[in-house]
Amino acid sequence: MERAVQGTSEVIIVRQGRCMVDMYDQDQALIAECGLGVGDVVVLIAGGHGFRMLEDTVLTEVKQGPYTGIEEKVRF
Repeated sequence: MERAVQGTSEVIIVRQGRCMVDMYDQDQALIAECGLGVGDVVVLIAGGHGFRMLEDTVLTEVKQGPYTGIEEKVRF
């Protein structure tokens, strides 16, 4: 069975440190800011996101599917 996937969902796990995640909707409008600490997990399904490190931080990122290259990113 072939599966067609659109977009790339991600799971971020904070292994060490603290950071802020900024979440944006499909129109690039900021919709939420959330502080994350050790053991916190965030699931990113649609829209955009950015991270601000509050101290030395180690994140584990799990993505659905292969990395298709920098051209999949939109910077704003």
